[in-house]
Amino acid sequence: MRERHILAGLVLGLTWTVLAAGADRPWYQDYEEALAKLKKGDASGAIPLLERALQTGPDPGPQRPTYGMHFMDFFPYLYLARAYWQMGQCDRAQEFLERSARMDRLPPGLYEAEFRPLHQQIQARCVPPARAPVESSAPPTAPPPVPAPTPSEVPGAEAPSVRPSVPTEVLQAAWRAYRRGDYDGAYRVLQEARRRYELDDTGYFILGCSRAARYFREGGTDGRLLEEARRYLRRVRRLPPELERSLSLFISPKILALYEGSRRLGSGEE
Repeated sequence: MRERHILAGLVLGLTWTVLAAGADRPWYQDYEEALAKLKKGDASGAIPLLERALQTGPDPGPQRPTYGMHFMDFFPYLYLARAYWQMGQCDRAQEFLERSARMDRLPPGLYEAEFRPLHQQIQARCVPPARAPVESSAPPTAPPPVPAPTPSEVPGAEAPSVRPSVPTEVLQAAWRAYRRGDYDGAYRVLQEARRRYELDDTGYFILGCSRAARYFREGGTDGRLLEEARRYLRRVRRLPPELERSLSLFISPKILALYEGSRRLGSGEE
């Protein structure tokens, strides 16, 4: 028990040290370094980096923008659970695995490859086997299992089928087409992707901007283009902070005004 308290104090001290030392460091650098430390078995070094990435980074999920048009999967709760499991802190490992099920938006493939095996490892190490009671015949109550993500919590999961998240390469191709003024090209790339993949907020944002850009370029007379742009932009729930901060560099003021107006109307469904 004393060793656990010492270990917990060490992790807390490292967390505050890392937070103070790298306040201006991009979240994805902390996240990448944390994953590298986990692979080397340095769980105590990974935990404060993951904690800071949670504080400074976007909402967890697949394909989060880092810089420019680069994207990265971001599942901090899953790897916090693994780090605490490596350190033998069962309660914390169980806690973060439950948070991962609710908040990480794990793709089905990653759930099967990493979440489920980690769940089994935590159960094997942390849940004690049932023992014969001394004075009572009632069996001990085992802790409840970690719930698996529901279809609404898994990106791209829609009953009855499950579609994977749109790949980074598709978003980059659409963005490059948009940047060079090929608005129809950007639109075609993403419409083709929608047949196979689940678009995220960034994808719907590029779709809406491509329709809006064509609408304004053609003189603002085609109401169908305007309505289509609004429909896609209303589906954007929340862009990652890194992308929000750079919008004025790449998107015209007219389109930004249309985007903000569409957001105020709430989310829309086709």
